[in-house]
Amino acid sequence: MSRLNSRRRKIIYEMLAKRDREICQWCKKPGNSKTLVVDHVDNNRENNSESNFQLLCRSHNNMKNPRGPGRKKSPERERKIEDLNLKECSAEFAKSERCRPIFNQWLFDKIMAQGMMKWDVLVDGGAAKIDGSQQTVTRYLKSATSIEGKYERIEVEGVVYVQFKPEYAAQLKREEDKAKNVSGKVLPMPPQSQQAI
Repeated sequence: MSRLNSRRRKIIYEMLAKRDREICQWCKKPGNSKTLVVDHVDNNRENNSESNFQLLCRSHNNMKNPRGPGRKKSPERERKIEDLNLKECSAEFAKSERCRPIFNQWLFDKIMAQGMMKWDVLVDGGAAKIDGSQQTVTRYLKSATSIEGKYERIEVEGVVYVQFKPEYAAQLKREEDKAKNVSGKVLPMPPQSQQAI
């Protein structure tokens, strides 16, 4: 088969938009025909089988396919390609990646409003919010309460709660003070008597 011309590329774009939705297959951000490009998964421009096409945003297409003479593949690009090959962008993975930001915003809003919440309540409520499984939400919560996350798990009388880490709560408070937000919201601060687990 020969390389793609603009007419064939437009047909393939429409097929991919129906098959995969109009999102970048790397970052999952939505786009359109102006912001997304048709990419050959294996970088072989002669391989024009439908399974060898994907949509990428321009920045990730440039990362995957550096332009210009002497441009080397970056280690970041190699890791990203390896990660994509391992995950194969299954429907479950794609849904999980779409739902994570929704869950993260929901979790932030809940903790912001309540101060701290029971782990089990967050698992059940989060699963309902994203229309997903409790296992997926548990994975999200474990990530959010990891050493790199903004939240911590604490145990009070045998019950596990989630709240902002003190340093993150302090950062939010500083940002609120800096912006001179007079909305009346007070950021929840963790009680001094509780111990992180």
